[in-house]
Amino acid sequence: RPRRVLRRFEMKGGPLLIVENDPSARSVAIQAGMVGGLRMESKRDSGVSNLVAQLLTKGTGRLDARQLRRRLDEMGAVLEGYAGRNSIGIRAEAPARHGEKLLQLLCECLVDPAFEKGELARARRHVLDEIRTRQDDAASVAFDAMLERMYPRHPYGLPLLGRRQSILKIDRQKVVEFWSEVFSPKRLVVAVAGNVDIEMARKVVERHCRPRGRVAGTRAARPSVPLDPPPSGPVVVKRKRSRRQVNVVVGFRGTRVHSEDRYPLEVLMALLTGQQGWLYQGLRERNGLVYSLSGLAFEGIEPGFISFHAACEPEKLPQVLERIRDILSEAGRRKPLRKELERAKRYLVGTRLAAMQRPASRVAEMLYSELFGQPGEWKAYQKRIRSVSADDVVRVAAKYLRFERSVTALVGPVGRGTRPGLPGAR
Repeated sequence: RPRRVLRRFEMKGGPLLIVENDPSARSVAIQAGMVGGLRMESKRDSGVSNLVAQLLTKGTGRLDARQLRRRLDEMGAVLEGYAGRNSIGIRAEAPARHGEKLLQLLCECLVDPAFEKGELARARRHVLDEIRTRQDDAASVAFDAMLERMYPRHPYGLPLLGRRQSILKIDRQKVVEFWSEVFSPKRLVVAVAGNVDIEMARKVVERHCRPRGRVAGTRAARPSVPLDPPPSGPVVVKRKRSRRQVNVVVGFRGTRVHSEDRYPLEVLMALLTGQQGWLYQGLRERNGLVYSLSGLAFEGIEPGFISFHAACEPEKLPQVLERIRDILSEAGRRKPLRKELERAKRYLVGTRLAAMQRPASRVAEMLYSELFGQPGEWKAYQKRIRSVSADDVVRVAAKYLRFERSVTALVGPVGRGTRPGLPGAR
């Protein structure tokens, strides 16, 4: 197989470009992004990042939305904006022969988005529909309630989609102002992977990723965001729903993207929530206590979160919460067996290797490593995971899974009189 070639260009005045040429690939993937997203929002403009991201690829000063869509259809390409908790930008993918045209269009969407009023109205309706759908999903309601209580003042506690009241107030002027404050070539990272000419990519980005006739990026790239202290005791949040199922989310304060703990935490989550994991076996496989079970560890620029979700019958809720507490507490005391540890690490490395065969996965890892100040860290994943020891797993479990600082959200037929035997009650 032909060898992949990786090049990195720090252009004067920005942006930063990383290109990996893989001659055997049939496609090209591109992702451009900046630090931003949810952590640059407030309660007043909640949802503006998501709304702006949707509008970035809905027309430019040169091409309206229909013309842009026609060009993408002719190439068989995908071009979409995205906004997360720590970043905002555009990602794209197309057959390799259209790489140059796609990169030019992506740059054009970044530097000269139209933000047309009609497209804004359509995007607003779409977001409001998504919010209504999410509010009808009990698991999502529980997850959002946990985060809101975990981060009462920090933007990580805001919903990614935004809140209905703020979305209705976001007009075109607000959208234009937000993007003018956020976008700057100096902050921009562009990652390209696949069957792509490296010199072509450099020339296109150098020529086309420049703002036209305006000062850009006046908002601080990493604003000073006050971080809420962890809860001082086990907190319980209840949302009553008339359904024959209770959705439970147990959350803990997590770690940062730069922390060495992130790799032991990944192994811990695999040990807990995999199909042969401790939570899965203890709650579902052996006892049939829950309908569904999942876990999530999110690392942020500020400390992120760790959460576990389960859905069960109301009468089984006390037993489910008791088992969750016992299993997670035990993880901070008992070393995993060698075969358990190796199985978890093989799973993580294997799924990573499979995902990284796709150019789209590679550009995402390349971009986020650069964006969060860890150039090349994405290439060290296998080594980092394989170096995790049983002692590391016990250490991070004891450090982060502390029930005296947990937030538990319950959504379902629960009321003030419900006594669920909550984690940390002992």
